[in-house]
Amino acid sequence: MIVAPYENEYRADDSEILICPSGAVSYRDERPDDRTVEGILLRRWAGEPSGPRRWGEHHTRRQVAAMEFLWCAGCGGRPDVDRRGMLWVLPAARVRSAGYPAGPLLVAMPPLCRADAVRALRACEELRDGAVALRVTEAEVVGVRGTVYAGAGGGPGGPAAGNRATRSSCSVIPASAGSSPTS
Repeated sequence: MIVAPYENEYRADDSEILICPSGAVSYRDERPDDRTVEGILLRRWAGEPSGPRRWGEHHTRRQVAAMEFLWCAGCGGRPDVDRRGMLWVLPAARVRSAGYPAGPLLVAMPPLCRADAVRALRACEELRDGAVALRVTEAEVVGVRGTVYAGAGGGPGGPAAGNRATRSSCSVIPASAGSSPTS
C-alpha cells in the first residue's frame, strides 16, 4: 500500500518540535514540505523507502496525499469507481462504532482499487477481523487527526495524551441516504 511505510522507513524524532509562546508548533529546521496547504505540521519520516511494507501503519505524507487527492491507498492510482460510487474498504468494528448507517463516516483510510482491496483484505489484520466494503458518492477531506500539543492548564506544552497518529480524516458521505454495500 502506498500509505504503508517500508521496513527501512521510520518516524523521525519529535524532539525537534518547537512550541512558540503563541502555542504554534514548528520544527527547528522547518522545510516547506513539513506542512499541508492548510498549514498543519506533519510528522516527519526518515530512512529509505525500501524493504517490505509494514501493513497496518500509515506514512504521514503519503497518507495525507492519498486522502487529499483520493488516490488508491494501495498503488497510488485511481480507486475503483462505478455507477454506485468509489470503493472504500473499512474495518467493520470502526464502521459499527461510528454508528453507521445513521450518518456520514469519518475515516482516515483512502479508497482502494479493486485489486488492492483484495490485497488489503489479506494483508491488513484489522480488515481480516471484519471488513465493510462501501461505494461512496461523496468524499470530502474535513480535518486532520494528530498530536495535540497542550501544556498544563490547557496552554502550550508537550503532546497531550491519547492523540498520536497524524492522518487526514475524510468525511465519507455514502451513496443516497446510505452507502450501497458493494459486491
